[in-house]
Amino acid sequence: GSLPTHYSLTANTTGDTVFVGAVGGTTALASLTTDAGGTVSVHNVTTVGAQNYGDAAITLNGVYTTTNSAFTASGAVTLGGTVSINVGSANVSFASTVDGAQDLSIVAGTGDVTFTGAVGGTRLNVFTITSAHDVTASAGITASQIVQTAGSGTSTFGALNTNSASGIS
Repeated sequence: GSLPTHYSLTANTTGDTVFVGAVGGTTALASLTTDAGGTVSVHNVTTVGAQNYGDAAITLNGVYTTTNSAFTASGAVTLGGTVSINVGSANVSFASTVDGAQDLSIVAGTGDVTFTGAVGGTRLNVFTITSAHDVTASAGITASQIVQTAGSGTSTFGALNTNSASGIS
């Protein structure tokens, strides 16, 4: 049989970009890129390549999967529901804030995870990093529970703030 063709998708607008269904759900996209203007709301994205969300405001909800390729969110992120990011072994980068009273889990394998802005201005529920090389969250993390189950490099955090009995593990 033949292999499926993977296509890249780029959405450029200074307005609102809203994906109401799964993106790459039947056949994974080669990549997904949104531009620096406007807002994007997207859930359940599967790509074989990178996912780059360049909008000023980004709403995530669901599962984001790449095949050993980067996940980058340049603007302020709101978690609209439980969010799971699995990039195999690649980098995950949030260049601004991440907010929303939801669960956030990240699998980066041997890739690095970087948060430049504060995480949990609106307290996250459970924040989990299952695997990564280096993890950096210089502006701090506020979540009911903070969990890092594996890491092969250095984890560097600003202030950590939890309010559950399980706290930090």
